[in-house]
Amino acid sequence: SDTDWTLVATSCVEAGVDFSFRTGFREVSSLLSLLQAAGRVNRHGKEENAQMWSFTLQDSSMLNKNRHLQTSSDVLKSYLNDQIPITPELSTRSMKDEIFRDDNCLKSIHQLMQDETAGQFKSVCDKFVVIETQTVIAVSDQNLIELIKQGKSDWRQLQLHSFTISTYNIEKWNVREIAEGIYEWTLPYDSFIGYMAGVLTKLKEV
Repeated sequence: SDTDWTLVATSCVEAGVDFSFRTGFREVSSLLSLLQAAGRVNRHGKEENAQMWSFTLQDSSMLNKNRHLQTSSDVLKSYLNDQIPITPELSTRSMKDEIFRDDNCLKSIHQLMQDETAGQFKSVCDKFVVIETQTVIAVSDQNLIELIKQGKSDWRQLQLHSFTISTYNIEKWNVREIAEGIYEWTLPYDSFIGYMAGVLTKLKEV
């Protein structure tokens, strides 16, 4: 019966969960993400004054900004500034606007098409990335770490006992590469909050 609570979450809450809140707050990202987040607000139409808010972080914020979302957020900001109604029907237009606003995206598309026409399929395979990520795989399980160092592990074990971290945190969190693209997690790890146990320990030291 207690409905006076707040959920703070990553974008994982945007899909696949049947939560319904009276108010939602979402950092400006893409229009599609905003629509997904709005799907967790007044989900069942029972609230009279439900609202969905979009916000931006100050430039001096301690949080890292995702540069890959800059174009998407700029497009959404333009819609909000022009007071264009945010509806699902706007989704296709937003994707087109993102593509045409991003010169690098257009150049990549043209290059991929040229490579494909020329039969350079290996080049297409190497360059075609649906979502570009700047992350590496980290492992906290010591037994698995030793097996990887000896070249005896397999992908199933790695999938079960690994997680990803951003590349810009490699040096800050003192992770060490033990195989190509695979790193050893040297900070504390907790079965509940995962590698954040180590991150929080580092923050307490600062």
